[in-house]
Amino acid sequence: MNLIRISASRVACLSLGLLLVTGCREKDKGPEILDIEGQITRVIAHDDGTGEIVATFHSLKQNKEIEGVALVTAETKILINDKPATLADLREGERIRGQIRAEKVGKTRQYTALTIHADRALPVGD
Repeated sequence: MNLIRISASRVACLSLGLLLVTGCREKDKGPEILDIEGQITRVIAHDDGTGEIVATFHSLKQNKEIEGVALVTAETKILINDKPATLADLREGERIRGQIRAEKVGKTRQYTALTIHADRALPVGD
């Protein structure tokens, strides 16, 4: 019977090498769904209803107010006072809440709005 003999130091080096190689790879967690709440600073609406929304919100991770940009697609559900609305209906300064999908695209993270909810005070008499 032929046995291959490998010294303990070589086994340790091979094991460490395998750990380092597999540990260096960034694991693709896939897209994350995040709940957000903030204030609109800018709305960029295109004629087809898509665009971008820029909002400030408090980041728990960074423990400070930050500004973020999310894409608004044809699939984004926008509600004002629980009624369907469009991106063009949103106003700078409005408080919003909703969900965004965060995913890695190349070396950057891309944010896409899934839902945007805005609550407005109703005029007296409505």
